[in-house]
Amino acid sequence: MGIPQQAEALTLQLLSLDTFVAQAKFIQGLSQRLLEIPNVDHTDGFSFFRKLQSFPQLGMWSESIMPRPLDFPVNFEVTGCVFIPRLEGWQPTAALSAFVAKKDASGLPPIAVTFGSVMGARRLAEVIIAAARQLGKSVIWCHDAKREGQAETTDFAFALPCDGQTTAEDVFEIEYVPFDWLLPRVSVTVCHGGAGTLWHSFRSRTPCVVCPMLSALFADQVTHADFVARAGLGTRVLELNPSIEACKAALLAAQSCSAACQRIGTKLQQEDGSVKAAAAIERISAEKETAQYPKTPRSNVCLPCF
Repeated sequence: MGIPQQAEALTLQLLSLDTFVAQAKFIQGLSQRLLEIPNVDHTDGFSFFRKLQSFPQLGMWSESIMPRPLDFPVNFEVTGCVFIPRLEGWQPTAALSAFVAKKDASGLPPIAVTFGSVMGARRLAEVIIAAARQLGKSVIWCHDAKREGQAETTDFAFALPCDGQTTAEDVFEIEYVPFDWLLPRVSVTVCHGGAGTLWHSFRSRTPCVVCPMLSALFADQVTHADFVARAGLGTRVLELNPSIEACKAALLAAQSCSAACQRIGTKLQQEDGSVKAAAAIERISAEKETAQYPKTPRSNVCLPCF
């Protein structure tokens, strides 16, 4: 990486840091809750990281997406992606089903805009939506409007039922839609780069536009954005306040990534990371129990009974 690219990356990280610093109260509260976790010696300092080298660790992503790095410790096992089951009894409303079935002039379905539980994403979402509308695309906007002004995200919960509503001719707003239902039915997923949303989008064969909200110093969102762009599974928008033109270019670029998304989606649909993860947990538990309570060999000597 040349000096101009390094300077650009550092500038973007510092800009992302502004959003993180703005949530300092939330971080302070989170740190306090971590200190209250029982049975943890918080005076260990960096020796804590040395202890981690002996702890079994599971990486819940698919090696079809990224092979396990060769320099990872031997106690780190990659199991494959694990997906949360759909909420029991959930069914789309007639209005949602009809909106998803809409096609634009190119014959493509709507795009999905979702930033999960990330705070402060409304302005960015509105720019993305404006860009999509100028391209003649419909948008399904998944967000919890009631929480967007809150300073903390600790009370995150889905309010069911959430029917959603059409707030403009080409925008449908709804609080919750299961990704395994929605993402196979849209043309592009716009998100912050959280692992869960990305894995769902990849398995659905849907290209992504990743808009990271937190600095790479503190989260994996920028790293995921870079990976998506390098792997040809979509593109990225790194600015926190991008122009409509930049968002339009990102949406159009993501649409051209459908072939790569088809290939990775086919591989992920043939895997079940939850089965491998469950087997690993069972094996680790059994090994720990054997080490803690080793079996003693039985004697073949018969003792007389009195």
